[in-house]
Amino acid sequence: ASVGGPGSGTQNLRSERFASRAAMGDVTDCCVLVCGGGNGAQVVTGLLATRYKTIAVSFFADEAAKWKAALGKDKFELTVEGASVSKIISKPADITNDPSVAAQADVIILAVPSFAHGEYFEKFA
Repeated sequence: ASVGGPGSGTQNLRSERFASRAAMGDVTDCCVLVCGGGNGAQVVTGLLATRYKTIAVSFFADEAAKWKAALGKDKFELTVEGASVSKIISKPADITNDPSVAAQADVIILAVPSFAHGEYFEKFA
């Protein structure tokens, strides 16, 4: 069995993997909707907004308005201690309480407790 020299199967697999990653790097037209406004939703929004059009939606009280006002025109800064990339800077496309944004989404992530899932399903229907 070959261990990875030129022309080996291992080398071809590596080339395919790198080609696949390069192709994925070009895919930014995907829209991700992150539901919720708590810590988990904010972290996921910050991470995904570096690569995809990301919209955060929260129906809890005035959470979306407060989050949007706190961010203002600034970029979102996420600090990850102990990671190889310790600071991630991004900007969500929007932070809202308008359920109609679900129509734009290719992917919807529910980053809310399970008791709140029903409200999101009903408002998105």
